[in-house]
Amino acid sequence: MNFRRINQNVNRLSAIDTYRYFYLAVKANWITLETHIKQSTLAEAWNLKKSSAVIKRFKDADLLTKDKEYIGGQYGTFPRNTYHIIIGKWVGISVALLDEPISDELKGFLILLKSLCINYTNRCLYTAPDELADWMIKLKTEDIERLLNEAEQTGYIKGEIEKDKRFITLTRNDLFAVWEENEGQKLYRLYPHPFTQEECDDMLQPRGTPDYENRPYPNNKSRTQ
Repeated sequence: MNFRRINQNVNRLSAIDTYRYFYLAVKANWITLETHIKQSTLAEAWNLKKSSAVIKRFKDADLLTKDKEYIGGQYGTFPRNTYHIIIGKWVGISVALLDEPISDELKGFLILLKSLCINYTNRCLYTAPDELADWMIKLKTEDIERLLNEAEQTGYIKGEIEKDKRFITLTRNDLFAVWEENEGQKLYRLYPHPFTQEECDDMLQPRGTPDYENRPYPNNKSRTQ
């Protein structure tokens, strides 16, 4: 799966801004997490006149940093922005989500749902719109209800009951990453301590293997645990 790691702090964004953040993350280098994409290019992709207000919301939510430098060229000096994606606690989303035949708002909403799923699963214990609104702080309850209905009608989620527990399940494992646990990840799931990215990296790194940039990381601890 060609995926991107998406910070769970996207809960501070609206559904459409969550999609926009995912789009920007896709444009970033997988290892360095940096991109020099132009603001005009982002505005065009997002159907906006300007993208600066959206970028500011990302910065305010601690989802990225922005640096500006001036580059000399044949026709003088011009500014270049560098956006650095902040990972933190994250979930894995396939790049293929960009091409799904649904609205950008629904794509962002599905990412928000994924950020609430139990570790190593695509199951969310929050099923009621008012419960989800406690996490999706930029969405109104009626908008969550509308998007849940749209996601179910298009087949991206389904309701399930198991041992008297209700779940919302994301049906597309090809879009929303689920990895089998190794021993280190089992410890991560069982311990209540909210591990940092560095601690997870150290715990999961096979000793004697220096290059692990392309190893899958665990989904991070959600509020359901």
